[in-house]
Parts: sequence; C-alpha cells; structure tokens
Amino acid sequence: MYKRLLCALLLQGSFSIHAIAEEAPYLDQLLSADTAQLNQKTGSIEQAQSDFVSSQSVETRNKASIKPYMGELNVPTSKLKIAPETSAQNIQTPFTLAEADDSDPFTPLCDTLNVGALYTLNGVQKDGVYCYHFEVTQRSKITALLVNQAETTDMKLTVLMHGPNDQLFIVGTSDQPGNADEYVSAVVEPGHYYWYMEANAADNASIQFGVSVNSAIDAYEPNDTPQTSSQLPETRNMIVGNIDSATDVDYYLYTVDKGKKIDITIDQSESPEQWLFKLTALSGSVEPEENTYHYTVTEGTQILLQVAHNPEKAVDTAKQYRVLLGPSVASMTSSSVEGESNVVRLKLSETSMYPNVLTGGPSGLYLTTQAYNQLTWQVKLTDSAGQPAANAAVALQYDVNLFDGEWNPSNSIAYTDNTGTARGTVTLGRKNCQDELFTTQVAYVYNSKVTYRTGFDAGMWRIVVPGTSLGVGGPNVPGVTLGHICTQKVLSVE
Repeated sequence: MYKRLLCALLLQGSFSIHAIAEEAPYLDQLLSADTAQLNQKTGSIEQAQSDFVSSQSVETRNKASIKPYMGELNVPTSKLKIAPETSAQNIQTPFTLAEADDSDPFTPLCDTLNVGALYTLNGVQKDGVYCYHFEVTQRSKITALLVNQAETTDMKLTVLMHGPNDQLFIVGTSDQPGNADEYVSAVVEPGHYYWYMEANAADNASIQFGVSVNSAIDAYEPNDTPQTSSQLPETRNMIVGNIDSATDVDYYLYTVDKGKKIDITIDQSESPEQWLFKLTALSGSVEPEENTYHYTVTEGTQILLQVAHNPEKAVDTAKQYRVLLGPSVASMTSSSVEGESNVVRLKLSETSMYPNVLTGGPSGLYLTTQAYNQLTWQVKLTDSAGQPAANAAVALQYDVNLFDGEWNPSNSIAYTDNTGTARGTVTLGRKNCQDELFTTQVAYVYNSKVTYRTGFDAGMWRIVVPGTSLGVGGPNVPGVTLGHICTQKVLSVE
C-alpha cells in the first residue's frame, strides 16, 4: 500500500506548513522508474567536505588582514556560554518537530544508507528522482553533500525529515547552477531523514553523495561557510565555540553601522595553537591602537572571523576558543559597594586614632565601606556607541588587611549583562580577622545608647575594568577604605 505524503517547508524561527503539491509523489515508487545503480563502495566524505568548504572561502586577496590581540580573557567556567540576546540572538534554531507516536513501527520510505560515508550513484538520467534514508540518533549538525558531477550534469539536493503522521518536512535545499556541488547543513534533532535528489540535467551520469553527522557542536552551528556565517550583533560579543572535526571551519560576521572603537581579543590559553584564526576586513577601515586590543573602525565596516583546526594538533572537541568582539567600554555610569544593611557603623571619631591605610590619603582612618561578612557590588558600563556594554569583564579587588603593609587583593570577577550591569557578592568571612584593631564604639539601637568594644580590620577595595582606565581607584587615591567589623561586644546599655 502506497502512502500519500505531504511535504512542508520549514521557515526560520517558526514552522509554516505549505503544500508543495496536492498529489505528492509516492516516495516508495521513486527509484522504480530509473535504472540508476548504487555503488556500495564508500569514499571519504571528510575529504569531500573539506574540498567543498575550501571552495566556498570568500576572496580576501584585496582585503585588509587584521592582526588580533592574543590574550587571556579569564572567563569563569560559569560564563562559558553565549550571553542571551547578545552573542546568540542571530543563531539559527535547530530543526525540530513533535515526535511521532512511538507505538507505530517506523518503516523507511527509501533504502537506508550509513552516515559518514560517500556513495556513488551511477546511471543517473534527466528528470530522475532518487531517494535514500539515513538516521540521526542524537542532536547533531548534519552536512549533506552531492559532489563530483560531470560537466553536463545538474542536480538538486533536498534533505527531508520524516515527521509525525508520515509527513515530510524540508530541512534544507541546495540547487546550485550547473554542476556545482550541492550542500545542505543544519542542526537537527534525533529522527529519520532522506536525501532527495532530482536530476535537472543528466545523461547516464555518475554522482557522489553522503552526509556527515556530528554531535560535538557549539551553539553557533551551522556556520561552516562565509555564506552561513553567524551574524554578530553590534554589542560586545563573547564567542565561546569549538571545532567539531578536522574539516570544520567556523565563520562569524560583524558589521558596524556607525563608526566606533571596538575590541578584538582572541583567547586560546586553554590549548595554545589548537586553532587557526583569521580576521579580514571585507569593507571599511580598521585601524589598530598601538599596544592594545582596541581598534578604530569606520561606518559600514564588515569584519569576517574564520576559525579552523590547526592540522598540527589533534582534534579535541572538548576544548573551547574564546573571542571578544564588539564596542570598547567607554564609560562607567554608576558603581556601588556596600556591606549589610544592618551594619552598626563605626564613626570617624572612633577610628581616627589609627593611620589612614590609603597611601597619600588624608590623615586618620575613616572606613567608607563597612561590612560584617558580605559585600554586594554593582557596576554599570556603556560602550563607545553609547549603548550598554554587554559581556565586559569587571573586577572588584579587595584586601581587608592593609596594616601588614602589603596590598594582596582577592578578586571578584563578573561580566556585564545586556543592560551593561555587572554585579557580585563577596563573603569576607567574619572569623577571618587578622590584625584586629579595637575601639570603643557608641551607637543608638532601638532608642537605647549601646557601648561596644568593637574589633575590626581595615583595608581597601577598588574596581577595575580590564583594558581600560575606568574604575574606582587610581594613582592619586588608590581605592576606597574598607572596614571588616569582626566583633562587637556590648559593654553597657543605657
């Protein structure tokens, strides 16, 4: 019994089903009308894929090459992801459909072939239609190829998904003019798929086809050609990606609508020389700022970033490269560092007998920021385009004991969100007081006069925005005094 199947078209971002033909062809009849013969000897799909990707490279001989700053971005493990609505907002959603009823046994509509192999099909004739089935067992990037066509051959390649109720859905179509190679790449969910090949022109021709399936992918795939580059927004992009095979090449395109200063930093400290990076200015002007990772770019500048596997290294899909690309941080609009809201604060009159811990600061010790156990901090930044500076690193540096004569700070590092805000919480450790200072403290608590014997440490905090002169603290006043209140022993209550 033949099945009537309706094809459907996948539109990016949503599913919209359109009938391609009211009487769709019976796919289990497609091969019976043709005399083509499948050669079961498989070839190397990796080499075919590599040849195709190489042929798709954009012409850059007359374009400006950009030498990126090679540094370490110090991205915490918790940040090894794409910031929502910034770096990833233009990334294609993987192809997925509601699962079919598992109670119905699946019967492929066409003969099943293995993935990861290159097959030869002989005897292809004009107007012939050829179908083969393959299976994907986990979320993966698939790359379907149809290559090595004779000069007089012109094929069209479509990848179909077998969906619920025996409906077929188009994952992607390639119909290059003449005998050019056909290529369909997509991120798909587990399921059953088909090569659907149509001969626009052929005379007893021979073609080769196959599909690679790779589950070791990052969130930017598929972006294996300049034409399918991940389109980066004009915000600060923190790209964290991997190369999933020896033939994988990742492309990213950054376009500048208005002239500005941008940052370009590449971090491969996790595995030096694991990847090959190439930055090309396809249009506009990119002028580097000496001894920094800042660049001045003109309106309309397009920058293409290419990341490839270094053939001198073994492929390791678990290793990740990091690239920062986007407007430079230009200003800090606000900052705050505070202790707990219920801190009974020490007054200047109660601490002025001690010297100021800030070199060059006023005499007498005044503790601007005071905390028992925790500090909460927040910073807001804007970029060179006047927009919130997302994905910018900010460090709160603090040392609660400067009376030992040495600045030995701890660091709390955070990255700004889409509003340009970075925030964090620091636990000082109330039992970790070192050179504890003592004073008599008087405070009014619930309308009572309370006298304390208070022990505290004195230190300093400052805020640093790496790669900029922005922050809190500098040459004249190195930072803000910090009081870590360790003990408050009640002496009397009046």
